[in-house]
Formats: sequence, C-alpha cells, structure tokens
Amino acid sequence: MVGLVVALFLFSKLPALSYDLFTGDEGINLHAFWKASRGELVYRDFSWHYGPLTPFIFGTLFNLLGVSVQGVRLVYIFVAAVGVALAFWIARSLLPPFWSGVASFMAFSALKLPPHSYNHIFGTLSALWVVAFFFSYLKCPEGRLRPFLIGIGAAIGLLTKPLPMGFGIFISVILFVLIHPKKNHFLRDYLLGVLCLTVPVAVYFSLRVPFNDLVRNIYPMGSGAAVWRYRAYPYFLDQRLWTSLAQTPSFILKVKEVVWHVVWTFLWWMPVVCAVIGFLFFRKQGKVFFLSLFSVLIYLQPLITGSDGIGFLLQVPFILLAYFFYRLWQIKGNSSLRFLAFSLKVGIAFFIGYFLLFSHYVKEPMQRAHGKVPLSVQTAHGIRVTPAMKEIYEGTVTYVTQQTMPGEKIFVGSPEPIYYFLCQRDSFLKDEFMTIRAGIIDFGRIQVSRLSQDEKDRIEEELIRQIKQNKPKCIILTALTYFPYTSHRRKLFDYIEGNYVLGKEIGDPKAFSPAFKMRGRGGYFPHYGVKIYKPKENGESRG
Repeated sequence: MVGLVVALFLFSKLPALSYDLFTGDEGINLHAFWKASRGELVYRDFSWHYGPLTPFIFGTLFNLLGVSVQGVRLVYIFVAAVGVALAFWIARSLLPPFWSGVASFMAFSALKLPPHSYNHIFGTLSALWVVAFFFSYLKCPEGRLRPFLIGIGAAIGLLTKPLPMGFGIFISVILFVLIHPKKNHFLRDYLLGVLCLTVPVAVYFSLRVPFNDLVRNIYPMGSGAAVWRYRAYPYFLDQRLWTSLAQTPSFILKVKEVVWHVVWTFLWWMPVVCAVIGFLFFRKQGKVFFLSLFSVLIYLQPLITGSDGIGFLLQVPFILLAYFFYRLWQIKGNSSLRFLAFSLKVGIAFFIGYFLLFSHYVKEPMQRAHGKVPLSVQTAHGIRVTPAMKEIYEGTVTYVTQQTMPGEKIFVGSPEPIYYFLCQRDSFLKDEFMTIRAGIIDFGRIQVSRLSQDEKDRIEEELIRQIKQNKPKCIILTALTYFPYTSHRRKLFDYIEGNYVLGKEIGDPKAFSPAFKMRGRGGYFPHYGVKIYKPKENGESRG
C-alpha cells in the first residue's frame, strides 16, 4: 500500500518539474545554492535566513550534476516522496490502510512546486522522522538507538528551519517526555543525538562567521514575509484582524470572492482546532497527544507573524486531521441522528476529495501546464513558462551575458533574484532583502511601510553607496521595482537614471505606466516588463 501511495504521489508531482519559475522565493534559493557551489560560506558571504544545511546539500548537487533548476526540483520531489512514505507509516499506527493512504495524501496536499522554499522540505522530513521514530519508541521503549535517532531527526530540523519549526520539533519531544515520564534514559540519549550534529556545526560557524551575522540571519523576523509583517505583538492581537472578522458577515452577502476566502481560511485552520482538541482531551492517548502537542508548537510561526504561507507546516497536523476525520466517519447514528451522520460523511468526503486531492493533485498541475512554452536558458533549459515570460527571461539573459563577463557584478533592484541565477552573474549584496526593506517594492499587501521613514532612508542610502563602490555592470529593474517608484521615493531610482543609461527594455510597456495597477505575484503578471541599465561612458555620469 505504501508503494502505491508513493507511486501516485510521484505520478502527480513529477510533471511539475518543468513548469514555471518563481522570480522571488525560488530565485533566492537557487542563487544561494549557486553561491554555495562556488565555495562561498553561508551567513558570512551571503545572507540565508534558515539553517546552513540546505545550501550545502544543493551546492554539492550543483558541483556533482551541474547547475539546473530541474536537478533541485527532482531532489525536492524525492525528499517529499520519502516524507509521504513516513506519513503513511505514522498514520498506519493509528488508522487502517485506506485511511492511512488518505492521511499521507492530505499531509502533502499543500506541497507546492515550484515551492515556497526548497529549504523547508528538509524541516518537513525532520518532523516526520521524529514522529515516526517516536511512535516506534512508544511501542517498544527498550534500547538506546531509537532516542538517539529521534535526536538526529530533531537536529536536522534545527539545521534547516531552526525557528520556529526546528525548535518546535526539538521541544515537543522534551515536553511530552516530561508530561509522560519514562523510567529510562530517553532524554540523555535524545540530547546526545541532537548534540552530535548541532555542536560541530555550531562550533564551525562560530569560528568562521561573525556572531552578529549569525544572529541576524537565523532570527526568523529577518526572513521571508516576516520582513514586512513584523510587529511587536502576536498576530492574533492585531486590531485589523478582528475588524476584518467583524465585517465578514456583511462582505459574505455582497462579494463572492470573500466567501471563498473565508472558506479556505477555515479549512486551512481546521488542523489547529484539531491540535487544540487533541491537546486538551487526548492526553491518555500517547500518540494522538504527541501529534497534538507537536502541531500546536509548530503553528507558532503563523500565530506570531501572521504569515499565510503555512503550507510547509501542515504535514503533521493534517495526519492528525485525518485521524479525527476517521473517528467522525465511524459515527453510527440511530434513526434521529442518521441524517446528521450522513451529512458529516458527505462533508468529509467533499473536503478530502475536492479541496485536497483534486484541487492540489489534479487541478493545479493542469493549470500550471496551460499555454506554456520551454525556455532556452542554460540553467533553466526546458522549463515551461508563458510566452511573455519566455521573451523576458531569454532577452534579459542574452543582453546581460553579452554586456558582462563571468565574475562581474550586476544588481537586480527588485526582490527577483532569479535573474542572478539565470544570468550566472553575482550580486554585490549579501542581503537580497535589503531592496524590500528599502521600500523599493511597496504596493498592495506588501507593507514595507512598517519600517520608519528614517530606517528606509538609511537603507536606501546604503544601497546607493554600495552601487557607487561596486559599480555593477548592469542594473535590472523590473515592473515590480519601477511601478512603486513612480509614486514613491525616487532617490535610488534617480541615482540610477543619472549614472546609467537604459540599454534594453523588454516586455509590455504598459507594465511601466504609473496608471497601471499591479496584480499577482512574481512571473505571473498579465503585463510584465524589464528595464536593463548599463553604465554611462566616462564623463557622462553625475552624482
């Protein structure tokens, strides 16, 4: 049965190897892996807001097999397939075979390809590893090997996604053992497994990387969406959250899209409800209680930061949700409750069948494939994108590689570092999120304005200083960059226009119109464009 489940997962995900590029998140990952493959040290030579293990893995892969998007995605899918098998193994200790298969598919229904981050799949594998071996330990608590292997799994989480996921994995085991004490040396062997991996890595980086760089990189508020979502208090205390919830009933009566937004929000947060219920009422059922405790701890990130990118957290909670669905499915009502039991089963079947299995394993891959053509770019050869994006990617790579030599620096003035990777040209910036913090991208829901004006001005001045000092041979500004500057601060943009000349413009000119309304993300804009600047000849520059 587990082989069938894994085979079906691979059958649904392998076609996604060749579709789309995420200009932001995927670009940051690929650029970091490329830098690691050239011997650059994570944290010291380039910014990386997770643990150090993933750049080392994929940097080694690039050195062995060559630099390509498909190679990274293939490893990602393979690791996920191992996770599917582990999810089935975990579920099988609680559920019959059919429901175990459903649980493993539910666990990976939120898996995206291209993903939010190639890093997080190793945190997911770490979580499933810990749960699987911990269940095995609960069944047979003799010997020292299982606690040691559980510690190894927790260490992988700490070395890939340390906060909050790795910490949640690490502390959940300790809390469970303290609540349900065992008369052996579990904690000693568990901590030995954790320390045997984490201590050598910690010593190595503490000797080679300045302490401030380590803290700034690993601290989760420095990463991803939390950059612009940072607040000094948890998300659930945000007044705007409660205001929007209070207004929801009136919106539902008027706007169809809001109805679906509310439905999806409710469905994604169902595992949280199950985790709280399991934590409060299933303490005597060791495995269910551990899943609940684990789920509560790893959900700290969306509760604190308000991030909606929770797909990589859902694997273990969805196994718990599948368990509760199974328990509800077993309800057998008498004549007065028969209709209620039947309705409940219809709702569960619809949720599993449509929202999880069909939507994520069938519908989404079909949408990804629609109307795409293959790229001719070396590092992304064969990746299928829209015709408009094909023109932009290939035109940008051709121009930049003709204007620059390998080893020369370029600057991508937007949070789209995929261009560094595609062009095989490096940035002079250690921290690519600096462009976000400077307010270069500040429209719609991207609320960089949480930073004070003085902070943004200081960052913008630093960007200008670094451009003066490093003199990049090309500056790439996309519509994501240009649009906000038509109505926002123009200091950096004015400097570029004063000291660089427009070398090439690719894409739809409408994308650069001040009146144009941006919609979508990354490479999925209906109108999208790129402007590439090159240095002015001697004597032409100013400022």
